[in-house]
Amino acid sequence: MESGKKISKIKNFLENQVWKWVSQNIETQLVPRFPSKKNFKILPVDESDPNSKDIVNELCDQFSTTSLSSSREFDGLCISVLNVGDKKLICGMYRNGGRFLKSLSNNENKDLLEAELTFLQKILVLSFFDIGATESIDIKVWESVPIFEKDIERYMPEMLVYELAQEDAKEEDDFIILRFLLSLELVSSNAHAFQNEIFTVLQFLLATGHDWLTNQFLSAMLSSRNSSYFAEIYKLVEFFFPLQNVLRLKQSTSFSGSTMELLSFCRADLKWNQNHHMGARASVAYATPHFAEILLEKLFSETNKDEIKFKEEAIERISVMRHSIVHQDFKDSAPSEDDLRRATHAMLIFLAESFNNYVIESSS
Repeated sequence: MESGKKISKIKNFLENQVWKWVSQNIETQLVPRFPSKKNFKILPVDESDPNSKDIVNELCDQFSTTSLSSSREFDGLCISVLNVGDKKLICGMYRNGGRFLKSLSNNENKDLLEAELTFLQKILVLSFFDIGATESIDIKVWESVPIFEKDIERYMPEMLVYELAQEDAKEEDDFIILRFLLSLELVSSNAHAFQNEIFTVLQFLLATGHDWLTNQFLSAMLSSRNSSYFAEIYKLVEFFFPLQNVLRLKQSTSFSGSTMELLSFCRADLKWNQNHHMGARASVAYATPHFAEILLEKLFSETNKDEIKFKEEAIERISVMRHSIVHQDFKDSAPSEDDLRRATHAMLIFLAESFNNYVIESSS
């Protein structure tokens, strides 16, 4: 970036976003005493420091190449991917500032290297999510100028920040976000066990163009209990429940819109709801017997069953398991950890195959 444009960008950011964020996070009755934009001055170090000019120049160079690449929010967990020159950083924090992200102590993901954001980069992310200070900034911090960045940073929510290894910085942002989520302590053990399958599902999910589904899938990673993760993943399986009926209706009526548009019309205008058991059985049309082989622990080739019946047996067993998790059965009906693990694995295989076939079907 040219020197003039760089200075203009930073000056504009200081006078607007930084001034705005700090002034909005002081006690209301003290706002009239807060420095005007003209008099507002914030520095990383005291100007008497012999290295101050070099420090300021380095930070300015860094921020001039910084931009937000993408952001997502899941239940108050705010995650941003930033471009910084030819590097990519990812950071996460809780909106309320009262909870803290912890990475796994045995995190083996060598693609994520611990890093920090500069003060201006933090303000960029906080402003995007409209996240305030953890408490009102004390008048002693800003009463006289210059204000120092480190004094303001004490009032910011705690952030967990990683830099992507160079070979992975070219990945799509949602894969980077998934890597970040898998590095967290709160993620269920079954999610960690099937990371390869999870990345495959995400690949086909992104190809659908249904961002809300991608958000649901990534949000499921915040489930710390295996039963909760199972229930969240099952919601994505339910996506396929009504599709066969909708496709038949689309063909018989020569509907010109997309399958999702027709489904939306049927649900909103016709108050159409899919019977759960019928929908579960219909959904297996999108998958091969592989998911059923994992769940039932036997090869389809070793049975004398019809393929549809074989897959229906598996999906119904998964549905019964889901019912025991989310509904009151008036008895101890919780599935075992082994059953949950096997069913979760089966569903991830089902989702990868089914979303792949859905994309092929939608493009034909």
